[in-house]
Amino acid sequence: MKNDQDPSLNGGNTLYFVLGAVLIKARSLEKIEKDVEKIKQKYFKSQFQEVKYSLKNGVFKKDLGSPSLIINQYRNEAFSCISRSDLTLFEVGQNKYECKQKGLIQSKDDTYYLSFQHLVSIINSHMHRYRIKDPVTVFINSIDDPHDEKMYKSYKKALENESLFPNFDKTIFSPSLNFAKSKFTIGLQLADLVAGSLWRALEGKDKTYSTIIKKKFPSSHDGNPMKYGYVNCSEWLI
Repeated sequence: MKNDQDPSLNGGNTLYFVLGAVLIKARSLEKIEKDVEKIKQKYFKSQFQEVKYSLKNGVFKKDLGSPSLIINQYRNEAFSCISRSDLTLFEVGQNKYECKQKGLIQSKDDTYYLSFQHLVSIINSHMHRYRIKDPVTVFINSIDDPHDEKMYKSYKKALENESLFPNFDKTIFSPSLNFAKSKFTIGLQLADLVAGSLWRALEGKDKTYSTIIKKKFPSSHDGNPMKYGYVNCSEWLI
């Protein structure tokens, strides 16, 4: 919950809550994983280091130069890699302070549920619009049991609302939620990067990286991703 309108660029109780999603086929995932491995080998001390938006200086190789310069170079390469890849991106953002003031959210559970409503809705609409029939398996980063339980309940609650998703096809879009360690799951690492770019744009008014990957979001005919690939969670859908 957020009781003030102050941004928090260093983490902690941030003003915005963001969820990012990556829709990608297995073959495309294999290809981008190889490209990401090259970025890891170039920048990181450890091959098991995750590609994430926010990283500590200590994860980078010491001979690369200034930490502030390295992080920008790394992000440019990582987001350029995403922009070249065969995938589709989705994001939802929520101003926690405004939502609390409106009475939309009263707890973290509400925050998760509101975001999942909108995220699942735009993904479902995209698949229905383009008649995508490939089976979809959903993965989410596992943090700890209390967090995972909240995410699981919020996801299932959003997913099982038939009035919200009248065209929802459970034979295509798996109703199950698979928790995995992002350290070993490249798709989750990509989702973290995507969410990080939007969070930075909202929290810090810096659209540098969200602009690089903008073309990977579903959009209207004039190129606007609002309501197609990105949604501001400012109301309950039902």
